[in-house]
Amino acid sequence: MANLPTPENGDAWLNSDTKTLKYHLAGQNYSLVPQNIFIAGDTFDKSGYVVSLNSNSKVIKTDSATVTKALGINTHASDLDGFIEIQSWGLFHFNEVDYPTPPFNASDIGKTVYVSDSPDGQLTTDINLASIGSNNIIVIGQISSERDLVISIEGDGRGPLDYSEMEYTTGEEIDISFTPVLVSLQDDGFVYKSNKKSSLEKFYVVGFIVGANTNVSPLPIGTKVIVRKIGKLNGFSGLTPGKPVYAGGDSNPLSYGTIIQNPDAISVYYDKYIQVGIARSNTEIDISILPPYSYTDGIRVGDISLCDSTKTEPDTGYLFMDGSVLNAVTNPEYQELYDIVGNTWGGIDNTNFVLENLNTGLIKYQIKYKKFFQFNPTYTPIYQIEYPSHSSWEIYENTDKTINTSSFGILSAESIKELDVKIYARKDLENIKIAES
Repeated sequence: MANLPTPENGDAWLNSDTKTLKYHLAGQNYSLVPQNIFIAGDTFDKSGYVVSLNSNSKVIKTDSATVTKALGINTHASDLDGFIEIQSWGLFHFNEVDYPTPPFNASDIGKTVYVSDSPDGQLTTDINLASIGSNNIIVIGQISSERDLVISIEGDGRGPLDYSEMEYTTGEEIDISFTPVLVSLQDDGFVYKSNKKSSLEKFYVVGFIVGANTNVSPLPIGTKVIVRKIGKLNGFSGLTPGKPVYAGGDSNPLSYGTIIQNPDAISVYYDKYIQVGIARSNTEIDISILPPYSYTDGIRVGDISLCDSTKTEPDTGYLFMDGSVLNAVTNPEYQELYDIVGNTWGGIDNTNFVLENLNTGLIKYQIKYKKFFQFNPTYTPIYQIEYPSHSSWEIYENTDKTINTSSFGILSAESIKELDVKIYARKDLENIKIAES
């Protein structure tokens, strides 16, 4: 029969539409939901676990890392291979015997509940904990009271996997209590606060931390974190809407993991350009991580390459592979090369390591021993000053001009062996050379 129009306390009836037995109690209509009976593939010490079916069609606690959909919630305890009833929809009550303390808080009422990443079969209202470990996000229902859950099971609702968020592990302590932190992936497989400085090699940016498997800040070393590299992200301040956003950072550790919008703060000589998105508002970014780039020759220290056989001197930053014996103690600029090649070709330590002699015939080889930075194309100056800007030029007479070499990443002017100075003026979109020395 259909629902009774005015049921009274204690009335019971069969709803022919939903095929459920209903009853009226304390002003509310309730359903006696028919349960499905299965064989337990796990040991269940109590009710209230989210369950799925394994390959043998037995009920196990849901592991959201391996399944995309749940079957329901078990209504009672069961031994392995025992019979177990599963409730797949309707109002589920977490009883006082199995749960002396209510599983939810009053502030949770109305929230969506997901399968937690760990342990299997547990619930969480935190979507970050649901997706940790690249787990599937499985919606179980909504909380209606501190002990009641309205079951409404949905599978992973994120659609096709687009890798917009990935899980990584931290390699250092990271404070996430202020603004979203930008992180980079290092060779050891861990993420660290990013930095645009080339020398720090923290420029392989993978995104912003948006979640972690702990609420502690700073995050300890070894914390699993969710990193977003595509999509919208709030939590910033002082952004200029519509302008690109770049990875920031300098020699101050407090600047690591930050962002900037001023491209003039990025040195073409010793920084990487890393665009991480566009500002949508003062507080929000449309994230889109682009690969880092800089004006370098792109060759790693220790790489060996062919060179012109008529050369009498190797290229800048290179050494001939001619059997030379090098000392990185008296010449510290060789230390990075020693760290890579060691005593592969002879010697006992960094005071006398040997380069293999490959230049015995008509072909010459050279090995990269230090990084350097230059404009592209390569025939433009390695270092360049425009003062004060393209549109406003200082009038020079017979006065000295001081060059601040620190702007090139050179801390000491004494380290400059040779300086080629060329002075240009700009006229009709052309650079006209005035003087050279």
